[in-house]
Amino acid sequence: MVIAFALIVVIIPFVTVALSSITVNLGESVFSEGNITWRYWERIFTRKSILNSARNSLITAVMAASFGLLVSCMMAYLLVRTNIKGKKIPDFMITVGSGTPSVVIALSLIMSMSGKFGINIYNTLTIMVIAYMIKYMMMGMRTVVSALTQISPSLEEASQISGASWLRSMKNVTLPLIAPALVAGWFLIFMPCFYELTMSTLLYSTNTKTLGYELYTYQTYHNQQTASALATAILFTVFGINWLLNKLTGGEFSI
Repeated sequence: MVIAFALIVVIIPFVTVALSSITVNLGESVFSEGNITWRYWERIFTRKSILNSARNSLITAVMAASFGLLVSCMMAYLLVRTNIKGKKIPDFMITVGSGTPSVVIALSLIMSMSGKFGINIYNTLTIMVIAYMIKYMMMGMRTVVSALTQISPSLEEASQISGASWLRSMKNVTLPLIAPALVAGWFLIFMPCFYELTMSTLLYSTNTKTLGYELYTYQTYHNQQTASALATAILFTVFGINWLLNKLTGGEFSI
């Protein structure tokens, strides 16, 4: 039953999209004579607009994942290891950001960061990075919190009693133990940012188009086969990163 469900809901749609990416005429069988072509795949790897969008997606996803993980680590340590009053407030704000609809986040940033309040980063990659962090940072936060919770504070205390500073204790004791969680948290933020659509469509400019936007425009206005090729390439990227994540974390985490 489970296999049949996976076949209908997951495998068949993916295979259909992949076959569409090499089909000349979608109205005919892919196995019809002369109905197979690789030109749509060639297009996504040679067309300048798509390559520029891929570069923008990579830049914004890497920045959002890196800064998001850094903030997540600080907030996770604050939540798990300290008794500071109000320590749950940042965690609550990150949770609210994750639960806020993408459209609301994008519109809020447009209204607040387009110069009306002295900050103008509209039509830049920076506003996209901020939007992605607001939406997806909780994935990294939860991963790091879970890892820190499993590590006894006595390990850090023993290190400091032995003469190590707090920073050295973090470097030599805590960080090595939570390293797999950090890697997983980074990728868990990176992946949805890499192919994000809703916020990117509202925040893009001529020079800041992303893969999500390109996929939407090709599917809606241009060529469905090219959109299928791009979607399949993104899917293969997800599979590849999932495999890499499993290798780096010893099978402990996956997307």
